[in-house]
Amino acid sequence: MADVSYVLPELVTAMKDYKIVRDVIAGQSAITRARTDYLPFVGSPQKRVDVEKYSSYLLRAVFTNFTSRTLQGLIGQAFAKSPEVVLPGALSIIEDNIDGGAVSIQQQSKKVLSDVVSIGRAGILADYPMTSSPVSKLDTLTGKVRPVILFYPAEDIINWRVEVVNGIRTKTLVVLREKYVFEDDGFKKVEKNMFRVLRLVDGKYSVEVYKETNTGLEKTESTVFPKQNGKNMDNIPFEFIGSQDNDPVIDPSPLLDLANLNIAHYRNSADFEELVFILSQPTPVITGVDEAWVEEVYGGSGEILLGSSSPILLPKDASASYLQVTESQLSFEAMQHKERQAVALGARLVQQASVQRTAKEAGMEDASEASLLLSAVTNVNVAYARALKNVSLFMGVTPSEDLKFKINTDLEILRLDNAGRAQLLAEWQRGILTFSEYRAVLRRVGVATLADEEARGELEADALSAALVSVDPGLQNDGVTRADNNSPNPQPEAPISKNTGKAR
Repeated sequence: MADVSYVLPELVTAMKDYKIVRDVIAGQSAITRARTDYLPFVGSPQKRVDVEKYSSYLLRAVFTNFTSRTLQGLIGQAFAKSPEVVLPGALSIIEDNIDGGAVSIQQQSKKVLSDVVSIGRAGILADYPMTSSPVSKLDTLTGKVRPVILFYPAEDIINWRVEVVNGIRTKTLVVLREKYVFEDDGFKKVEKNMFRVLRLVDGKYSVEVYKETNTGLEKTESTVFPKQNGKNMDNIPFEFIGSQDNDPVIDPSPLLDLANLNIAHYRNSADFEELVFILSQPTPVITGVDEAWVEEVYGGSGEILLGSSSPILLPKDASASYLQVTESQLSFEAMQHKERQAVALGARLVQQASVQRTAKEAGMEDASEASLLLSAVTNVNVAYARALKNVSLFMGVTPSEDLKFKINTDLEILRLDNAGRAQLLAEWQRGILTFSEYRAVLRRVGVATLADEEARGELEADALSAALVSVDPGLQNDGVTRADNNSPNPQPEAPISKNTGKAR
């Protein structure tokens, strides 16, 4: 029987990088559990004393997780505003439960985006349960039979093929690894792997399921040919999502370089903490004594007690002192150097103030983050748009133009700072930009909200009000209402001068 559990070699290679990034994001516990994967063993593993020293060496190492904070910052940028969600009619049932497991579309999309930004890959599958009898509208509305969109991490998308069909590159095979409950005694569950095989067979979409058992892989049911609007499908409704493109090719992990740097920083920390421990333990040194003297003064134990309450009685010409290694900053400086490198890679450090950025570095960091995040968000939005259309067709509903799911692309890191705003205004005033172009930028960064014509009309009305007030100070700032002379402050506030036709 064919091996449906076969994993493509390129994925096997990529999973080594995925593990690094996921362990780093998971933090100190995951890194410490991995032991020598990230912190080399010091000494001989066969010597008990070296094993104990390594355990202490490992325990003292501090993992400063700037990779995870960077990821959190990026995802926070995208979800600072709630995604736009418009699921008309019967589709509304999936907004709060998109996968049949009470996960909302916003929660799932956040996980998808997190994987795309961190390891560079994820996938979603639009699916609909096959039933032997027709499905009523009531069944769908009550959730008895419902469409789902399922999320698959990159490690579980184990095999795929793309072939040219009718002159178009088309997915003809996707194999997804899942888990199922093999045994359950009411207290302990035993899980095994299950493989969902999606194929195009003679131009028709088919689904097969295989489960691992004690005797090997077994096909659990007959091949299913899902339909949309009563017709066989001619495509596999699975969407690859990458950090660069939404195709089956594995994209590089965006946070891999930062994760590797984070691990190197962790190793420097281990060395530095070891050095601090050694330097904090002064070594007593006693010279000019022999075995006979120790026997005479301290008896057979040979123990010399130290401390202010235990003075040391020494013979003539003997001496006692403490030996302390000179402090070294090499490991600490290496850590600081890596923090500078982390800034160059766009890291949001735990203590941002500890590493000062130049204006150029800040600009490069923001541009890098914006480029990475915008690409990932766009790819996720495109994938969900396709998946939602497939869900509509599964339900026998023609996809509506109102159907929408869009993660926010109005990112804070794209907003202009004060210097940028001043430069933009100067360029408009010099005639380099038109009024519409100027306002388009202001709308993109969230400063302006009105359409151009509406804004122009309000600006002209404001300018007229200001002119009337300057002629008749008895008018309020609206240019119509007269000031109440009986009020404690009968004079209206001086209006702000405005130039007709120009944005405020």
